[in-house]
Amino acid sequence: MLLIVVDANGNQQTIVAQNQGAAQDYSGTIGPASGDDDQVVAPANANRAGCYFQNHGAHNMTVSELGDASAALGPFLVPPGQAWPPAGYPVPASAVRVAGTLGEVFLYREWSTLPPDDTV
Repeated sequence: MLLIVVDANGNQQTIVAQNQGAAQDYSGTIGPASGDDDQVVAPANANRAGCYFQNHGAHNMTVSELGDASAALGPFLVPPGQAWPPAGYPVPASAVRVAGTLGEVFLYREWSTLPPDDTV
């Protein structure tokens, strides 16, 4: 959506505001439903506008937007109480995976863009 605003100097500026839907909550625990410590937290989403992961467990977790979260290279290490993604990191469109200690809790929320015909 295009918005016309006036800046502090009285100049008219046109900005683009991206519509966002309500946050979806994918929070949960590591395993044991799959019997594995590596799982998909959220499926791929081409309309994902933002996401937030926080480790609520007592041990390190790894998060990956590139594939296997337990792989030796690529995943982000998220210590207890810490969050991912880092500030300024691009929003991933692929599936988000997590690996960690079975039974440990994590928070994951994401929000998506709305179709162009929806309004804020």
